[in-house]
Amino acid sequence: MLLLIIGMVMSVVTTVQAQDDDTVLLTTLSEQLEHGAVNYDIHCGSCHGDTGLGFAEAKLAFPEDHRTCHYCHRRNNPPQMSMEAMTNRNAFDIGEAPALRGEDTLTGFGNAQALTYYIQATMPRPFPRKLADETYVAITVHMLELRGELPQDVLEAGEVVTLEALANLTF
Repeated sequence: MLLLIIGMVMSVVTTVQAQDDDTVLLTTLSEQLEHGAVNYDIHCGSCHGDTGLGFAEAKLAFPEDHRTCHYCHRRNNPPQMSMEAMTNRNAFDIGEAPALRGEDTLTGFGNAQALTYYIQATMPRPFPRKLADETYVAITVHMLELRGELPQDVLEAGEVVTLEALANLTF
C-alpha cells in the first residue's frame, strides 16, 4: 500500500514538474476546452471525480478494497505539505475533495475569475502554482462546461476565454 501511494505521488510530481515552465498557446475555444479537459483529467479528476462530482465519484476509480479507505485522504491534513512531510506521514494531502458541479457548489466564489485565482493558489495539492496560467484558465473553462454554465454566446464565438472575461461568469 505504501509503495502504491509513493508511486502515485511520484507520478503526480513528474507530471506537474514537466509542466512547470510551459507556456500554452491556445487560439480557439475548442483548443482551450480540450487543454482544460486533459489537464483536469491529469490534475483534478483523481480527487474531484471524472465529471466533477467530488471525492465520492473519484473513489469509484479506486480498487474496490480501497473505496472506503481514508488513509490517503485524511481530513486533518494541512492545506499544503512538503514531499518530506507527506512521506513521513504516509499521506497524500487532498483532503475530502468537494464536488465541483451540482446544486450549491462553487457559489462562494461569486465568479469564475475568483475560482481561477483560488485554483492557482491551492491546486494541484501539494504543488500549487506549478501549471501555466493559461492551463488554470483552461481548467476553469472546462469546469464551466462540465457544469453547463458556459454561456451560449461564448460557445458560439469560439474564442479563447481570458482570465479577465471569467469575472463576468458568475455561479
